[in-house]
Amino acid sequence: FRIPDEPRSLDWHVATTSVDNPLLMNMMEGLMHVDPDLKVVPGLAEKMLLENGGKRLRFPVRKAKWSDGVDLTPQHFVDGFERLLNPGTAASYAYLFFDVVGAKDYALGSLKDFSKVGVRVEGNAVVIELNQPIAYFPNVLAFWPSFPVRKDLIQKYGREWIKPGKLV
Repeated sequence: FRIPDEPRSLDWHVATTSVDNPLLMNMMEGLMHVDPDLKVVPGLAEKMLLENGGKRLRFPVRKAKWSDGVDLTPQHFVDGFERLLNPGTAASYAYLFFDVVGAKDYALGSLKDFSKVGVRVEGNAVVIELNQPIAYFPNVLAFWPSFPVRKDLIQKYGREWIKPGKLV
């Protein structure tokens, strides 16, 4: 595909431009994915299970590996949400996830403990608790800000984690 300009960032938590989008969507995948027929289907999730009247979504995670051979885990998704919603990240698209229990308060800094946010690991699944059932929420999970991250690489390389030779 044609890239009309330099991407602003390959950090999927701060990327916002139409140049960033196709690169990120071809580099990574989320729990959900948009198929060629524009249907939202499981991506890195094996399936999506609706519980508690649609207020809880459970996503068993597929067996997959990062490009450096490290196994993908549900914790990588939770770490991604924590980074996305962290006020220090200043993620432009964090507001899209404010339907998650505690997400808005955490993103605005009034809630300091991420464990109180409705995203957690249960066994081999990512569990997301919503304030109320949201029919479009699976679509949001196909959007690049919800992609998993490797916290170990971000801690090791800092802002350089997205550079060639470091990004996985």
